[in-house]
Amino acid sequence: MKKIFYLLIALIISGATSGAWAQNECQGYMPVKVGASFSYEYYDAKGKLESKSTSTVKDLSVSDDILTVTVHAVHMDNKGKVENEGDISFTCQNGEIKMDMRSMMNQEQMEGFEDMEVTIDQTNLYYPAVLTPGTTLPDGKLTMKIDMGGMAMNMIMDIVDRKVEAAESMTTPAGTFDCMKLTQTEKMDMGMMKTTSSSKEWLAMGIGIVRQEHYNDKGELTGYMILTSVTQ
Repeated sequence: MKKIFYLLIALIISGATSGAWAQNECQGYMPVKVGASFSYEYYDAKGKLESKSTSTVKDLSVSDDILTVTVHAVHMDNKGKVENEGDISFTCQNGEIKMDMRSMMNQEQMEGFEDMEVTIDQTNLYYPAVLTPGTTLPDGKLTMKIDMGGMAMNMIMDIVDRKVEAAESMTTPAGTFDCMKLTQTEKMDMGMMKTTSSSKEWLAMGIGIVRQEHYNDKGELTGYMILTSVTQ
């Protein structure tokens, strides 16, 4: 579950635009320059380094006033050895970022379903250009039905209770940023196995996520991620 939301981080923090149209329409909690690169480190609850990642803006295209951003994300172990990498895309229209929930699934897990019949239904995850403390953001939902040769399995992922909690300052190795603090609850239902967790994230204007913390269903910290460097 943790890797799913690390992938969400790569999506949110790595978008970029260029040109007058893009800057006017999609400038917000995302960078505004193609080639922008962000490095992150992931720690367990005790502060032990678990892994690292980089996300770099690769390309963008505009069609019918919708901006599509392509990001190249690389995930590494704590020694810097590449574990997986690939391109991720999301869209922006009128300053609002729309996240395809399918992009949040663990890619290794998806590869295991290649020879199976998979049906996916989703409600996209949205991030508005302006975040105001006290507001509630729309939920996101992904339902995946997998036919394994006559045996069916359903998997449902819900991201709910999304709220903008407060305006706070956050300091990481990349610097000190004026941020908006968001909270949300993540639920995974795979039939016999159900999990509930939550997270907090701090977003800076023009940067994206600066820090994210993950908690179990008892409210105990299970891990966190911090921005370590920015190149724009």
